[in-house]
Amino acid sequence: MTAAHGSLDFLTSTRPLKNCFKKSGLGMFTGNYRSRPFWGHDGRMQEYVTLLHLFPEDNTALVLMTNNCDEAALYKIVPQIYNSLLGLPETPEPNETVIPPAVILNVEHPEHYVGRYLSGGVFSSVSMVENRLMLELEDAVLTLFPIGEYHFYAHFPEKPHFSIKFLQAFDTRISHVMIARSLYERMDMDETFQPNFMKLKTYEGLYKDPSNTSYNQLLRVELKDEKIIISESSFEMPCTALSNTLFLCPYGLIEFRHTKSNVPILMWGKATPYFAINEIVWEKSKVVQYLAPPYTD
Repeated sequence: MTAAHGSLDFLTSTRPLKNCFKKSGLGMFTGNYRSRPFWGHDGRMQEYVTLLHLFPEDNTALVLMTNNCDEAALYKIVPQIYNSLLGLPETPEPNETVIPPAVILNVEHPEHYVGRYLSGGVFSSVSMVENRLMLELEDAVLTLFPIGEYHFYAHFPEKPHFSIKFLQAFDTRISHVMIARSLYERMDMDETFQPNFMKLKTYEGLYKDPSNTSYNQLLRVELKDEKIIISESSFEMPCTALSNTLFLCPYGLIEFRHTKSNVPILMWGKATPYFAINEIVWEKSKVVQYLAPPYTD
């Protein structure tokens, strides 16, 4: 199950559930609903949405399972179900969405938040404007409204609210931000960087993932017009150099490393290694011959 605590529509548009989540542990969130303590976790995957909320003092639980649906609409009926299960009087829904005013942040070190963040091949950025944190996302600039430590929400006009949660590394530096359900990694970029094209030229060649049993699933790397191009079959992906070893392509990050024998390795998304193969042998006989044994050095 994918954690869905990133959806904050029910925290901001329905009075009874506002700010009910307080802490989390062991995969369960704790809080209270109209002074009734509860534990809970909800989530979604591509085809379905689920919710489990437990009220231990009332010996009551709520389980919802449905095919994929409008989560904002689903959460609007949750307070009504709570009230019925717990025997509480109905609380009228507000006529309009309740949005707290933009809070002037007392941020001593805005650089803790400010920066560029990457998910897949998509950048988002956080900036400081007149003591307010602003999120640039999908060609829009949105105000971040704080609802807790490192925790904010934002919304597009006429759309449900969504959560923004900044995550710290062990050194307390902000390393990631969770925007709705997408995890973005902080990318501290050198705006003055100029690529070394002679070094980039050394990456040219054919690469293969040894774990892929399809013999013809290869990536071709070429330097064209001072830009790294990665091709798979007839599909070409131009890559933007973030450094002399790290590149951004439409499908995410590509990193080049080297074996001890100085043979390049292409890392796709920091997890999948593609090893250089002998291009002459491949073109002649369609036999995969690695320039260095995979995984050995």
